[in-house]
Amino acid sequence: VNLAKQNRYDLILMDINMPIMNGIEATEKIREFSNIPIIALTASALDGDKEKFLEVGMNDYLSKPLDIQKLKHILEKYGKK
Repeated sequence: VNLAKQNRYDLILMDINMPIMNGIEATEKIREFSNIPIIALTASALDGDKEKFLEVGMNDYLSKPLDIQKLKHILEKYGKK
């Protein structure tokens, strides 16, 4: 969250399960000051997860293990040229 305040990024790949603050909490805090694209990154691929992540302000969703073609699509969709 602090790095997102201090630096300029084209997008954030947000891990959902982090030790101090989970990805949902971090996204909610970042949304207080930025509209940067945030992509959920998780090993949890349960029904309803994608919708939950989009509801809290994330722009898209990738599940682990990463599919390189899906990652490429996300980078093309949200990244700066």
